[in-house]
Amino acid sequence: MMKKLAVASPNKFKYSETFIHMHANELLADTILLHGGYFPVYWSNGMKGEDHTISSLAGRGNFMSLFKNKSGSEVGGGSGKTMLGEFLSTTGISVVLAEYGPTGVALMDVCTDAGIPLWVHFHGYDAYRQDILGEQGKLYPKLFANAKGMIVVSNNMRKQLISLGADEKKVHLIPYGVDLEKFPFYNKQTNNLQLVYIGRFVDKKSPELVIAVFEKVLEYLPQATLKMAGEGPLLKGCKDYVENNGLGRSVVFCGRLNHGEVLALLREGTLLIQHSRVTADGDSEGLPLVILEAMASGTPVVSTIHGGIPDAIIHEETGLLSPENNIEAMAGNILRLLTSSEFSSMISENARKVVEANYRKEKYLSDLRSLIQI
Repeated sequence: MMKKLAVASPNKFKYSETFIHMHANELLADTILLHGGYFPVYWSNGMKGEDHTISSLAGRGNFMSLFKNKSGSEVGGGSGKTMLGEFLSTTGISVVLAEYGPTGVALMDVCTDAGIPLWVHFHGYDAYRQDILGEQGKLYPKLFANAKGMIVVSNNMRKQLISLGADEKKVHLIPYGVDLEKFPFYNKQTNNLQLVYIGRFVDKKSPELVIAVFEKVLEYLPQATLKMAGEGPLLKGCKDYVENNGLGRSVVFCGRLNHGEVLALLREGTLLIQHSRVTADGDSEGLPLVILEAMASGTPVVSTIHGGIPDAIIHEETGLLSPENNIEAMAGNILRLLTSSEFSSMISENARKVVEANYRKEKYLSDLRSLIQI
């Protein structure tokens, strides 16, 4: 009999959270999605199901009135936890998978009281950012003790959780996986000098430094272009910089892209730039999925020595890496790839082999199913 899984996520539709969409739709379980904050307010049958308030099934009054806001920072009284526990029991949930550490913190008492195993999937900011560690992190030791286990996507993140007090036997490394049918290998026959950035316009992805690196490249290859896809709070500043510095003919902003459009851009581009860095508040990446998608697609990656990126990219074998915030070094790596098609082809072929061996979506989901026993 198929077990019933509850995936608890602060958000229901967030275009950048591809991994959570996988969990809600592709884990081969009877899955209910809980969402609306770290402590959930709504439930639906997967991502596409209609939203219902949890109180509608628990049979209690206005569930929303039990909470001060939807962020999860104020969970309300014990009656809210009792109601959610009733909901989980009424619907026959066998396992809860909490997306992000703070979600696990919000649900740990409910799951413990209901006798339901809780697995917590850490993804990035929840393991590193200072404000999260300062608020939610105070309860991480209790979470680590009460949860069945924690799932991380990189060796760096595993070490981080252990340093925060997690038992190393309960921290399981399962890196993200790529759908190789959607991202087949594309052997580029020409070098069109088009650079690609795909990601949110946020500090830890430092899109403004990507532009600064590109300016260095233009000094040697003025015909090069840069296409930047994504949205976020730093987008306007980047656009203003490009306009004010006469880069409008060389830099194109593409907005948010769906998976098919991402694949098309990766095929079109000569290489992917990913300048991940640790921010002033400690925020950090896990292992960006777009890096794995580029590696699968035959698009060489130029990135930084950051988070879980060195797990997948071995310098000069499966990609090129430079220290964070070193514009000159990253520009030099880009020029190496743009001026040597043979070297670029070697990187592409090696990267694809690594993804096939270690980062397939089927392996990721299979390992996750086996671990949480659904």
